[in-house]
Amino acid sequence: MSKVIAEVEKVEGIGVCKYKVGDRIIYEGTNTQEVRCLPTFVGIAPILYALKNGAKLSYTDPDGKTRLCCGSMVHEPGEKKGNRVYFAIWRED
Repeated sequence: MSKVIAEVEKVEGIGVCKYKVGDRIIYEGTNTQEVRCLPTFVGIAPILYALKNGAKLSYTDPDGKTRLCCGSMVHEPGEKKGNRVYFAIWRED
């Protein structure tokens, strides 16, 4: 059974859900593991579903990964705005 992995590659600022580089969201079967942030999941769910079902995306890197950025809209007082979490997403068979 194939699975799709979304792995945090880079974090700028302090993300709302405190993702760290190397954290993973794994979509396998009908289960999705390690989702901590609903806006992040809403952003990557279409890609997870498409890859899980065999889609070939035209913007996939030569290494077979699709990249997506999730921007946080919540900021702590005095915190630099523009927090971002960058994910690499790929399918494993």
